[in-house]
Amino acid sequence: MKSKIVLIALAVLAISAGSFAAVDPASEVLLVTAIEPTAALDSERARVVMDLLRQVARDQRAAILVVTHDEKIFDRFDRLIHLRDGRLVDS
Repeated sequence: MKSKIVLIALAVLAISAGSFAAVDPASEVLLVTAIEPTAALDSERARVVMDLLRQVARDQRAAILVVTHDEKIFDRFDRLIHLRDGRLVDS
């Protein structure tokens, strides 16, 4: 079953270069990581990608870790952690 989850996540993330999915085989937790998943997308497509990622997370009980500079998707996250002056700042 986990291989299907990874394929779903990879299919969603394949929209943007630099994205990938990672699974710890010893764990039941799926972690989907996305590096700048919406950088080359307009606002509408960025919203669609983020909605798909959130749906995968909900359906598969996964966590999503996104690294981005794209402020237009900030409202799609449950929690934001910023890197400021070399420090992680929870906002």
